[in-house]
Amino acid sequence: MKSSDLPGGMRVLHFYKTVYPDSLGGTEQFIRHLALAARKFGIESTVLALSDSPRPSRKIESYTLHQAKKTFDVASMGVSIEAVGMF
Repeated sequence: MKSSDLPGGMRVLHFYKTVYPDSLGGTEQFIRHLALAARKFGIESTVLALSDSPRPSRKIESYTLHQAKKTFDVASMGVSIEAVGMF
């Protein structure tokens, strides 16, 4: 199937507790590769991750990265009050 056969305008938000390039774990790499591959099919990817020291939103390779301030952790999973209002 060619990308021209797919409906355009699809947007995907990937949300995970950490993200490449801040962390190089397996899930972070998978999200990165998924976002890069999706671009070939006309899918716009946005990645949202939590951070103790968030940086401004920026374009990384072919996706946009947003970071939200991590408020606290519950059983090693980050929680962010700020992220709730971002999307």
